[in-house]
Amino acid sequence: MVESDLIDCMIALPDRLFYSTSISACLWFLSKDKGNRQFRDRRKDVLFIDARSMGLLADRIHRELTNNEIQYIVKTYHSWRGEKNAGEYKDIPGYCKNVHINKIIENNYILAPGHYVGNKQLADDIEQYDHKIGRLINELEDLFTESIV
Repeated sequence: MVESDLIDCMIALPDRLFYSTSISACLWFLSKDKGNRQFRDRRKDVLFIDARSMGLLADRIHRELTNNEIQYIVKTYHSWRGEKNAGEYKDIPGYCKNVHINKIIENNYILAPGHYVGNKQLADDIEQYDHKIGRLINELEDLFTESIV
């Protein structure tokens, strides 16, 4: 299915959405014609969305996605496809990523969205790296100064 370029989008859902199982599910969106003229040319691209952190506990064992969360996922998919009035698509670390099928093949055909979208906390940490390293260097220099005195 990957090499045939049939996979359009993969959405990892949160756990406990269904009464019959507590595991998370994954929605597969398939398309035979990703190069149609109705939307942007998506050939050789797959959208991965990781929505596992979404949803609110409705009770002790059941989780529900809010209407806003559902609309957010829908808008992400529609903007990625290039639908009119859906806005511009942008990769969001920890949530969504556009991946070329060569990358999927390179990763032994792994289709888990979490594998590609990354971790939001890690992405935030990388962006703040320069600030944190500067602060830590200053603290270390202060400790060295105090230990000499």
